[in-house]
Amino acid sequence: MGKTDQGSASGDLGLSSDTGLKYFLSIQKEVCIVSLIGAMDKASTESLDKCFEEIKNSNCLFFIFNFREVVEISSVTHRTLVQGFKFIREDLVGKIRIAGVKPSFKTPLVDQGIFKGNEVCDNIKTALEGLKLI
Repeated sequence: MGKTDQGSASGDLGLSSDTGLKYFLSIQKEVCIVSLIGAMDKASTESLDKCFEEIKNSNCLFFIFNFREVVEISSVTHRTLVQGFKFIREDLVGKIRIAGVKPSFKTPLVDQGIFKGNEVCDNIKTALEGLKLI
């Protein structure tokens, strides 16, 4: 049976936050789907740090980040994303897929090297297919 964890920028697990970012981790075997909801802004860096800390403590090798419900990605969160993705790629030797990211966010993040072009997918299903998990 899979494990689902919830977090929010307020630090209260599973509770809504009026501002900032919420994340949900859905873990099954070696696959972790990270659903991000809300604004990725200065107030959400603590929530992102907590999310990556939970990822570090998982036994997963495949990570799908679902950005479908993200409404803003501020440049102040770029460093946290880069550090988290680097840890997954290098320390965990994990594979990453980015799903559902809006084109207006995708282009600058790929251009800046925060997202790798070959890791970006349209949706979770194509991300799983790309990882040869379905």
